Amino acid sequence: MKHQLNEAKHGEEALQILRDKSKLPDIILLGLNMLNINGIEFLKILENDSVLKYIPTYGNSNDF
Repeated sequence: MKHQLNEAKHGEEALQILRDKSKLPDIILLGLNMLNINGIEFLKILENDSVLKYIPTYGNSNDF
């Protein structure tokens, strides 16, 4: 089994990567404190996308 990791520096880049891929990821690991689009806004965008909304998403905050 081969795994591939795609990394984005901010929310807009993550959305571009997701929309440009011919193969969707099995899971999205999401930082809630991203630049440009925060994690909550990102989740709302995913929720309104007919394809992306079915990808399991895990949100993490590095606030301790």
